[in-house]
Amino acid sequence: MSHTLKYLFFSLLIATFISCKKKSKTDPEPPIKPLKELLPGTWRSTTYKASALIVLSGVEYELIRSIKNGELNCVINAAFDRLHFEGQGTFETTIRVAGQNLQTMDQLYSYSQQNSSYQITKAEVNSIEMVRIGESNPNTIVVQVTRQSDNQLKITFEQAENVENLGMVNFKYEYTLTKNP
Repeated sequence: MSHTLKYLFFSLLIATFISCKKKSKTDPEPPIKPLKELLPGTWRSTTYKASALIVLSGVEYELIRSIKNGELNCVINAAFDRLHFEGQGTFETTIRVAGQNLQTMDQLYSYSQQNSSYQITKAEVNSIEMVRIGESNPNTIVVQVTRQSDNQLKITFEQAENVENLGMVNFKYEYTLTKNP
């Protein structure tokens, strides 16, 4: 082997070794911040959707609720044991049958610590468990938390709600939340 070929061979060998070494020393992902540290504070709802399926006389109706105007915030105290919603505005509720809009109506809403308080009972990596304060036999509500960043997340949960003339209806809630500075 000529001197130039040996030099080229060893240069390639060293470059490959260094390249492999750099790839194996990549920085590990930063640890996931515990929800107990991430969640306390006020979170503004940038999107909100509540939906429910109801069967009446064999016909399936879908209720879809979103915010038409107003503001809705999720507030979690520093001790990470209480959560409540606050804000006021107008919901737009659409009733659908077989994928077709049957009726759309507006409904005023007003949430505060007095009418929407929950006690946080457990926190996992990507979920919290809570119960509504003031109910005689509260059901545990599991809230799934999807992190988009430390300042933006999506929460989803199901909760039964008393609907006039229908009784208790199980709603699925989805919020996209942005942390207020």
